[in-house]
Amino acid sequence: MALTKVIGAGLGEVKGASSADLTIDAPTDNATLTLKAGSSDSGAEGAFAVFIQNTTNKWQMGMNTDNSFRLYSYGASAEVLNMDSTGAMTLPLQPAFSVNASSKQTNIAINTETQVTFDVERFDRNADFGSNVFTAPVTGLYQLNCRLRLDDVDSASAYYQIYIYTSNTVYTPFTFDANEYSSDIDYLSGGGAVLADMDANDTAQIKVYQSGGTAQTDIAYGYDMHFSGYLVA
Repeated sequence: MALTKVIGAGLGEVKGASSADLTIDAPTDNATLTLKAGSSDSGAEGAFAVFIQNTTNKWQMGMNTDNSFRLYSYGASAEVLNMDSTGAMTLPLQPAFSVNASSKQTNIAINTETQVTFDVERFDRNADFGSNVFTAPVTGLYQLNCRLRLDDVDSASAYYQIYIYTSNTVYTPFTFDANEYSSDIDYLSGGGAVLADMDANDTAQIKVYQSGGTAQTDIAYGYDMHFSGYLVA
């Protein structure tokens, strides 16, 4: 394919024929496309390739002035991938959250599921957690983790269960048979983790169930409980 337009002494713009791909064909087995910045000075330079749809910038990828590689989304107005010179990679917008509570939930109801409240966000990278619920921004597999401490556990109850509720299914990572004990228990810790399939806009939350007994059990707060998760794939 012949080039239809070449502008600038340094090939500032190269255009192919209308409705055609532009191909760079090397006669050897290996081909390298080099984008060079700062060839005339010794300062820290960046080098980037920009991908444009019609007239709108969509993506940028290349090298930052600190020699890290990055992928930038113009739609999100943010860097979505960064890899430093050692190969360590971060995904700044990858959905991930960790929450706990600032106060105790007292006297949870018996024979009904109690939603656990979380009002302290340690982090919420993509702003997907709110009103005690995580909402999946995209379809994928999510690692979900929870741990709770229950105080004043009633030995007269049949059992306690901790649930990870998702839109697709319910997981029960922890079950405790309380009536094996002859007297009430000061506290009990339990929880678990699951790799859950979630569709975009599916939700996940934590619930506790006490079967029978007296409504006297509290859900502890602070570092004794947490709910966290992140997008795996």
